[in-house]
Amino acid sequence: MANNQKSINDNNYKQKILDEYLKTIGNLLIEEKLTSEKSQENARHLAQALTINVLLELDHQRKQQAIDFLSNAKLLEGDNGLLKNANFMGCDLENINFRKANLEKSNLKETNLKSSNLKGTNLKKANLEKADMRKTILGQGVIMYGVINWGVSWEDQDGTARAIMESADLSKANLKDANLRESLWITPEQIKQAYNWETGKYDPEFRKTLGL
Repeated sequence: MANNQKSINDNNYKQKILDEYLKTIGNLLIEEKLTSEKSQENARHLAQALTINVLLELDHQRKQQAIDFLSNAKLLEGDNGLLKNANFMGCDLENINFRKANLEKSNLKETNLKSSNLKGTNLKKANLEKADMRKTILGQGVIMYGVINWGVSWEDQDGTARAIMESADLSKANLKDANLRESLWITPEQIKQAYNWETGKYDPEFRKTLGL
């Protein structure tokens, strides 16, 4: 009985957080014209900070509701996207649909992106070091120019960080200058689905396998 009440209280608390977030972003959207290039920088910083906070605190369903709200309000795309330069370090974003979001220069280090949808996202110069990207969908227009070491990782006995790209979909992704060194369980077939794969950075042996 006590556990059931705790679950209800927790659910109500998380719903309150989401409701307050949506209300605040809605007000900023109207009053500060967040989708406009003329919007106040401090208002955008506030909206970004609030967004990161709810993504850290909420359950998966409510996280997706928050992201869907931002997407429908056109607050994720383009140079003014709220997630650009955002710090998501260590955040659990498993199975979230970020399609077409601008994540340029965002810090996704040690983030759980497993099974998330990153189709069409801008990951230019994003930090994906030790991020869990198993079964992540990266195809169809994702920009990965200058990405910093990416993939789920752990340390070998010699202390070397390794990255796993198992089942990651790279079809039509742009891998221009992406750093794929120390990646494991990634195949030449996966790599060659992407655009500009020839410019990526690979381990010497894997370069030979790719015919580079």
